[in-house]
Amino acid sequence: MKIHTQAVAEYPVAREKLFEMATAIEALSSILKPLGLLPGVERAWVVGGGELKKGSLRRVVLTDGTPLDEELTDWEPPRKHAYTVKGFRGPFGLLVKKAHSQWIFSPIDVGTRISWRYEFELTSPAALPAALPLVKVAMKRLMESTLANLRAKV
Repeated sequence: MKIHTQAVAEYPVAREKLFEMATAIEALSSILKPLGLLPGVERAWVVGGGELKKGSLRRVVLTDGTPLDEELTDWEPPRKHAYTVKGFRGPFGLLVKKAHSQWIFSPIDVGTRISWRYEFELTSPAALPAALPLVKVAMKRLMESTLANLRAKV
């Protein structure tokens, strides 16, 4: 069973610059901050080094100490990047098996629109009652906060 959420924001910045800002690995901790029960990003790096590209593995350590692996499943600068997240632990790991995230950068008259979508694959249908508010409310708020933090940097 899968559930999803989405956040959208517009920026007065060319999409090439915005894509670079939003995907810079050193910027993750400054834009994806903890919110409520959900941790933010403490640090991140590309496993094995090198540049981000399709197939890269990005290791993320959350502010609660949880390590997650994000495999880049799509990398099309400045249009799109997507990744699959695995390795959830704790209460979230009891609910979610893996997640797929996709960021689309679309040019608009005044700059760029980011459409950020997360799809969560649940561990079982029984996880739905607990996962639904976590994804549809808490995760959506975290995504909106992250996009607002990115806005503060442009």
